Amino acid sequence: VHVPELYKMMETLVPRIEEAILGFGDSDWFSVRGRDEMDQMDEAKIAAWLKYQLRKGKFSDKVQPAIRTMLTYSFCAIKTWWHYDISRRIIRDVKEDSSGGRISYVITPKEKEIVIYQGPKFLIVDPFDFIIDIKSTNAQDADFVGDVCDMTYDEIASLDDLGMFKNGALLADESPRPHPMDDFYKNRRSNVLTNKPIEDGVDGGPKKFKITEVWG
Repeated sequence: VHVPELYKMMETLVPRIEEAILGFGDSDWFSVRGRDEMDQMDEAKIAAWLKYQLRKGKFSDKVQPAIRTMLTYSFCAIKTWWHYDISRRIIRDVKEDSSGGRISYVITPKEKEIVIYQGPKFLIVDPFDFIIDIKSTNAQDADFVGDVCDMTYDEIASLDDLGMFKNGALLADESPRPHPMDDFYKNRRSNVLTNKPIEDGVDGGPKKFKITEVWG
């Protein structure tokens, strides 16, 4: 089996760069500095809270794929947002009834929404889907950045309910446009380079839409 030299070099660099950025073990790889005396009193609390949120969102799982993307394309973009994962569960509502002189219990099944996960979520942006103000030389000075991504109608409706999107209900009766063949092959190329799962439209599956998100 022939393994390209560039691939071997890249895989050698990935863990070294990861250790250079994150350190070894559970070491602190970032610091928090307060601007005034009041902020400085809360430095340790804020740092601990940020570490907890990064660990909760499994940020470390994105580091090596991000480094591989950076070594291949010379840059890598990661977007993050506050994510709610809500599930509907059947619970039993138990009430005591003593109206007939005897104590009995009335059990009524009810559906209740339960928050399974509430916290940050991280996603590596495909370099070919990244949008940036081309008049700027870096993302910090750009007037806007964004990306193009695939979202199911349920994901859009969820963000609409959280107030992050508007008018998502207008897509309820819309049919997504079929993806051209170049997207079909790009998904497979991206899966190799950024470890994204392959997501092809399936008859009877959830409706997916191409969403362009831009932040200014």
